[in-house]
Amino acid sequence: MCCLRCLFLASCDDSSDEGGTVTTPKIIQSEEILDNPITLAFSWEAVENAVEYTYQLEAVKEPENEVIVTGKTKSLNVEIASTKEAELFYSSEYLFTLKAVSSDASVVSEPAEARVTTSSGPIALSIENLTYRSALMKAVPEDKDMYYQLAQIPVETYTAYDSDMEFIEGYDFGYYKKLGSSMPWIPWYGFMQEGSDKGDTEYETRMLKPNQNYLMYAYGVEFDMQNDDDPVKIVTPMIKYFFTTPEWKATSNGTFTLSVENQELVEVAEGDYIVNIKLKVTPSNASERYYIAFVENSTLKDDYTMYDFAFDVIYSEEIYGGVEDWEQLKYCLRARKCLLPWIMDGAFIQEQTIRYWYLV
Repeated sequence: MCCLRCLFLASCDDSSDEGGTVTTPKIIQSEEILDNPITLAFSWEAVENAVEYTYQLEAVKEPENEVIVTGKTKSLNVEIASTKEAELFYSSEYLFTLKAVSSDASVVSEPAEARVTTSSGPIALSIENLTYRSALMKAVPEDKDMYYQLAQIPVETYTAYDSDMEFIEGYDFGYYKKLGSSMPWIPWYGFMQEGSDKGDTEYETRMLKPNQNYLMYAYGVEFDMQNDDDPVKIVTPMIKYFFTTPEWKATSNGTFTLSVENQELVEVAEGDYIVNIKLKVTPSNASERYYIAFVENSTLKDDYTMYDFAFDVIYSEEIYGGVEDWEQLKYCLRARKCLLPWIMDGAFIQEQTIRYWYLV
């Protein structure tokens, strides 16, 4: 028993001597060296007995960091450039972690850390007052005379393309070309110039949806109205700002009792019918303001619920219906009991039933 124990301890001591000890590396460079594409450079002093170094780059985020890239090297420096698979962003903080590894890989040092915040790039983007459906979006270009495109989209719209340029040419150019096809006397790039911003810009959008990932983006452009073959030149990288809207939470515990009191099929023209319908809506809170809308049952699906429809109705009323203040809107109802006639537009074919939901 004693001999075996002694042999075991001796073997452990030999392994430790062979691998040696390694100390924590000293990082002597951590900076952004290029902004298109964004490239970060790190270097460190050699560590005795170390034969290689492992590193990791993380984007500093809440509630936890996101790992961007990991790797190992035998040299004393590494450069990390933005790629489609491991993209780096402007105005973002990154954490670089480095460890020294002994010759037989049995000993790894304590990590050394360095933080780098990337530059704002040619156009600084930011968002304020983010809610489940609205946000104040800001863009501050370095060149106040430069035209630039600014917009926000669901992230999946962007990720459907393989590169930034494919997205710009396919999505943005495509949008303006559709406008141009509807009014061919105006070239599509004329619409694009008209839709570009100059100088500092801020605007409030109320077109967002709850708990969804969005991309706010911008890029600089130049226009040559005399060159039909190549009228638009992209002059900056595509600047990206990703954000997620919070979940929607009810601010009222009010409920409603709903019923259909009467339906009457009315022929308004030969073979053309509408239904006059009388609805009864009873809110639990007499002071609650509410809005009534209809949706055909076939419109609702697993990925498009009654809540999705409700938010779309609100967006539509604000964008196309001119609603600015729902408190002042006349057809937002407030009553203990509401018994109202409602005419549903749309042709009904005899002996065919279409199922509707009405939403309050």
